[in-house]
Amino acid sequence: MKSLKKIFHELMSRYSDDRYITENIYKKLDENYSKVNKRPYHNWLHISDLLVFLEKYQSKIENKDDVLFSIFFHDVIYNTLKTDNEEKSAVFAQKYLSQINFPKERIDKIFEYIIATKTHQNTTQDSDLSYFLDFDLAILGSESSRYQNYTKEIRKEYSIYPDFMYKPGRKKVLIHFLEKPTIFKTNIFQELLEEKAKENLRWELDLLNG
Repeated sequence: MKSLKKIFHELMSRYSDDRYITENIYKKLDENYSKVNKRPYHNWLHISDLLVFLEKYQSKIENKDDVLFSIFFHDVIYNTLKTDNEEKSAVFAQKYLSQINFPKERIDKIFEYIIATKTHQNTTQDSDLSYFLDFDLAILGSESSRYQNYTKEIRKEYSIYPDFMYKPGRKKVLIHFLEKPTIFKTNIFQELLEEKAKENLRWELDLLNG
């Protein structure tokens, strides 16, 4: 796969020939996603994983560029002390996409896509949004060793909180997903990852209850 910077520059070039704006936006993205010490999981590697899924399933996507922008911007603001990261990331995307020749209705759609990552709900029957949300949650259905490493990365992101505060919150998240009829929105991801995701979530829940 091409470098993340090259993918972003090619994406931006379809809507703006102002390299200063493109460089400025990428610099701001990089400043945030490169904070690996503060973001053991929500960093450039997470973005790269989503881009791999997008390439693999691009034939299923109606508007690839909207999903691409959503991927690049959806976790740009990430602070475990705050509960409005998705809203701030959506506003960030809105602010910078407004600087280029990008239709307002599509900016609004990307804004809503990013907001949707807060609850991972799709009430619009938008197929592209369903795939985007499934890409974002695919880690839940990864192989056991990768999932276990993911849980450690998430714990590091919340290291400011002691176990007696972290565990109840994390268990609430796990139970929320386990109680859903399906974790994934698309038939493809349900078939590929649903069973493994629930196995992983039950394993982590047992670990936290131990």
